[in-house]
Amino acid sequence: MQHGAALGVFRPRGSVEDFTVRFCALLDGLAILRLRQAPGGTRKRLIQLATEAARAELAP
Repeated sequence: MQHGAALGVFRPRGSVEDFTVRFCALLDGLAILRLRQAPGGTRKRLIQLATEAARAELAP
């Protein structure tokens, strides 16, 4: 990830390490929603939310 950031392929807000912590926390939260079978927590929707969050944070 640091290599891609150095090349300008993507630009995390803050440090790469901070993005990694935030994104892992997001994925953990989404996994809990899925495991608890929360309304609207379909696999497809949760993947979409994770993808949108990553794109929003890493857009060059």
